[in-house]
Amino acid sequence: MSFTGSASRRPAVASPVLKVYRVCVELIEEDDGFSAIACDLPGVASQGDTAEEALRNVAEAYAGAIKSYLHHGEEIPWEDARGSGVE
Repeated sequence: MSFTGSASRRPAVASPVLKVYRVCVELIEEDDGFSAIACDLPGVASQGDTAEEALRNVAEAYAGAIKSYLHHGEEIPWEDARGSGVE
C-alpha cells in the first residue's frame, strides 16, 4: 500500500469488536490434577495440576476454539447449557 500527501493521512484501521461469552465448565478433580471440560462448546477441554491452572487452560481453549470458528466464518456451535451465551 502506498501513501501520497501528508504524513498525517493514514489508512483507517477497523477496531476489534469485543464480545463477552458466559460459559459453563465442569471441573473434575483427578488423581494427578484437574480436568476442565466445557459443558457448552463441543471439543473444548483442558487440564492442569491445580484447579486454577485447569481453568486458565480451558479459558485459552475456549478462546482458541472461538477464534477458529470466527476465522473460518462458521457459527459457534453453542450447546444449551446452564447460563451460556453472549452478553
